[in-house]
Amino acid sequence: MKFTKEHGLVYSKEVNWSGGIFEINQFEHDEKSYEFINPAASTIMIPWRGVSKSSKRKVDGRELPIPSGFASVISPGAKVTGLSAFTGCSFRLSYSDKFLMQSQSFVKTTLSSNIVFPANLDMVTKSIGDELMNHVTQSEQIDSLLVEGAINLLSARIFQKIRGHELQSGVELPKEKLKKITEFIEAEMHRNIGLEELSGIAGLSVSHFCLAFRITTKFSPHQYLLKRRIETAKYLLSLPRNNSNIVDIALQLGFNSQSHFTRAFKTATGTTPSKFSRI
Repeated sequence: MKFTKEHGLVYSKEVNWSGGIFEINQFEHDEKSYEFINPAASTIMIPWRGVSKSSKRKVDGRELPIPSGFASVISPGAKVTGLSAFTGCSFRLSYSDKFLMQSQSFVKTTLSSNIVFPANLDMVTKSIGDELMNHVTQSEQIDSLLVEGAINLLSARIFQKIRGHELQSGVELPKEKLKKITEFIEAEMHRNIGLEELSGIAGLSVSHFCLAFRITTKFSPHQYLLKRRIETAKYLLSLPRNNSNIVDIALQLGFNSQSHFTRAFKTATGTTPSKFSRI
C-alpha cells in the first residue's frame, strides 16, 4: 500500500534491502480517516519524529487503537481502517518471506500478528535510525552496507523492545572471530563488502552479527570499514615520494569516486586529502 497526498503525505523515500523494503514518510495532516489493505508483507510502522494524537483504528474488524507515542505491527493482508492526526516523520519496515524464513520463532510470531508497542526507543536505537534516515534522504548514492547494517540493527532492537527485554551484554564476538573479520576487511576494503560475507565468517545471522559487532567494537560494520579506509588513506597520503594521486587512492580504498572520497575524508578529519598530503 502506497501513501499519497490524500493521506497527508508530503515526502516519501524507500530503499530495498535484503530483508524487504525500508520507507521514510513525512506527513502533515489534521485528523483524517483512512482505509487500506496491508500488502503481502509483514510491516512495522514507527512514528520517528513529530507529534501524533491517539489513533482510532480497526484491523480486520478488531479494535486496535494506537495511543500517542506507540508503534504497530501489521500482518500481511490485514484490512486497516481508522482515524488519526500526525505531523512528522515515520518509518515503515516491510519484511519479506525470506526474512521470515531465516528468523527466530519469536520474530516470526511477532510479524504474523497485529499488535501495538511503545515507540519510546532508547538513545542507541534512535541514533541508528537517525543515521539511516539522514543517509537515505541526503545521500546522492545509497551505501548498501550502511543501509543493511542499520536496518538489521534497528530491527533487532525493535524486536527486543517488543519482547520487553533489554539487550544483553554477553553477545560480544569471540576474539578469534573478530580477528578473522577485521583481517578480511583489511584485505578486501578495496571493494564493496556485503554483510552476508561478514556474518558468514562469524557464523551468525546478519541481524545477530550486526548487533554483536557493534557491541564488541562500538562501531557498526559500515562505520568500522569507513574508519579503516580513512586511516589507511591518511597513511598513504603521508608517505614520502608517494606517486599515487588522490583518484588512485580513492579507488584503491573502495570509494566510488574522488568526490566521494574527499567528502568522507573531510567529514572524518576536518580537511581535504590534498591539504592533508601537504602537511
